[in-house]
Amino acid sequence: MFHLSLPQIDNGVFTCSGPLTLSTAGQRLPRLIMPKHPAVLAAEDEESDVFLLNMAFKQAGVPNPLTVVRDGEEAIAYLNGDAPYNDRSRHPLPGLLLLDLNMPRLNGFDVLSWLASHPDLKNLPAVVLSSSAQDSDIAKARTLGAVDYRVKPTGLNNLITLLQEIVPRWLKSAGLPSSPPHASPSVAAQIKGP
Repeated sequence: MFHLSLPQIDNGVFTCSGPLTLSTAGQRLPRLIMPKHPAVLAAEDEESDVFLLNMAFKQAGVPNPLTVVRDGEEAIAYLNGDAPYNDRSRHPLPGLLLLDLNMPRLNGFDVLSWLASHPDLKNLPAVVLSSSAQDSDIAKARTLGAVDYRVKPTGLNNLITLLQEIVPRWLKSAGLPSSPPHASPSVAAQIKGP
């Protein structure tokens, strides 16, 4: 028999601002991190785009915390729970991934391929946010599992408008996994091979 203590139910919707602990017959089960506002993970290597993204999140009134990683390898390490992202209370699984395509080490296509091979993250929506408007990039991203593809807008106001549209839309569709995926010894080796 499970004993479950719900911190808060608001209009029939469960919300929790901290970890949820389940127990059964005196045994403690793993803690589940269920934040009220799931994080948005952005993989972006351009400093100016990171600056604009942070400003746009604040000005758009997006309540979800934004975490930025600088390339595809860091994005995979974060999603996989590899060090330094292995503490899920500090680095919770995101509810949405914003993904640039052209990044060092591993690119956005590599991240999409990795996501496709991890069924425990199948409900994590990945939205490509790239400067490329090439049909071949759009088609490849969609084939690899991107739920949306947007060309980076020019100007802060256009980025604010874009975020106000895509963040609530795709966070609503996200079904977060209850536990982190299993860590793997070499993220880059999984993608690039020997």
